[in-house]
Amino acid sequence: MTRHAAMVVPLALLLGACDLQLVEFPLAESDADAATADAGTDQAALLDVDASVLVDLAGVTSIDLAGAAPIDLKGITPPDLKGVAPADLAGVTAIDLAGVTPADLVGVTLADLAGVAPIDLAVAGGVDMAAPAADLTSVAAADLVSGPAPDLLPTGPRCPALLCDGQHSIASAPPIAADNPGGSLTVEAWVYPTVSRGDFQTLAAHWQNTSAGTASWQLFLDASGKLSFSVVGAVVAVASTSTVTGASALPLNKWSHVAGVYNANGQQSIYLNGAIAATTNVTFVPAAPVAVTGVPLTLGRLAPGAPQEYPLQGYLSEVRVSSSARYTAGFTPASRFTSDSATIALFHLDESAGATAHDASSHADDATLAQGALFAVPPSCQ
Repeated sequence: MTRHAAMVVPLALLLGACDLQLVEFPLAESDADAATADAGTDQAALLDVDASVLVDLAGVTSIDLAGAAPIDLKGITPPDLKGVAPADLAGVTAIDLAGVTPADLVGVTLADLAGVAPIDLAVAGGVDMAAPAADLTSVAAADLVSGPAPDLLPTGPRCPALLCDGQHSIASAPPIAADNPGGSLTVEAWVYPTVSRGDFQTLAAHWQNTSAGTASWQLFLDASGKLSFSVVGAVVAVASTSTVTGASALPLNKWSHVAGVYNANGQQSIYLNGAIAATTNVTFVPAAPVAVTGVPLTLGRLAPGAPQEYPLQGYLSEVRVSSSARYTAGFTPASRFTSDSATIALFHLDESAGATAHDASSHADDATLAQGALFAVPPSCQ
C-alpha cells in the first residue's frame, strides 16, 4: 500500500490580523508536484496584496479575494472610517457621508479636509461651521464627535443671506448724504418672509419718525403681507406721505424680488418679481423724497428711536438703493445686483460670518448687524 505525503496549501487570509493560516490536506504523491506549483502561485498572488488595506475593515461581512485584486468589499454598511488615515481624504471633491455616525469620524481633523467640497457641519458640536472647508482649519476634531451625519450645503445665489428674527434684529449703515437722492429713487431686494405677522415688516428704510421730520422712504410688507412703498414729501407731516401697496400678499417661505420706484415725474410704483404690482401718481415739491439727516439706512426694521420697529421675520438678500427710477416697465430681476453711478447702497448680504454687511457701492457705507441679526443659510437658496 502506497503511503501518502502531507502537503501544506494556503487557503485563507484572516481579516484584521492579516495572518496567513496553514491548513493540512493529504494529497496523493502523484498530485504533489502540481499542487506544490499551484499553491506557490496562489500564495504569491495573495501575498502581493498590500495587507495594510485590510487592517481597518473590522465589521466587513465578506471579502472576495478571488484573483487577489481588485478586492470586493461587499457588506460594508456604512463605510467604516474609524481607522482610515485622514490624509486619504485630502483633495476629495465631494464626500457623501449620509448614514455615517459621528463616531466614525473620530481622529479626522479639520485640517485634513482642506480641499473637500462644502460639507454641512453647521450644527456639529454646536459650532457654526457653515463655511468653505478651507475656513474650518481652526475647528477642533472633537467638534465633529457629537454632530449629526454631514450633508452637503444647499447652494444658490442667495446663500448665505441676512436672517432677521422678527424681534429687534437690524442691519444699520451710518447716515451719509447720499441717502437723500434729491430726485428719483429705487429700493429693491430679494426677500424670503417666513411668517405673516399681522403687522408691518420693514425690508429697507431711511425712516425714523414722520412727526419728528426724520422719515424719508421705506420698502416694507403691510399687516397683510402685501408689498408696500412709502415716500415722504417736502412738507414733513403724515399727510405728505405717499404709499403704494400691492393687491396680494407675498408668498411665505419663498424668495421674491421686490422693488419700490419713485420717479421724479410724479409716478410711484412697486414691482413683484419683475411685474408691476401697483402704481400711483403723486406730486411733491421739490419732486423728491424729503431729505433727513442723522438717520441711518436700515435693513430688517426701522431706525432706532422709531415709535415702532416693525421688524422683519425672514431672510434678506441683494438690497440695492439707487438715485434713479431703474424700472418703468416689466423686467427680469437680476439674481445679483451690480453697482453703477446711480447706486446709493448695495448689500449682497452673502457674508458667511461676522457682524458687518459690506456696502458694495462706491460709498462703502458698511452696515452693522445687531440685536439678533446674523448671516445664515436659508432653507432655499434659489
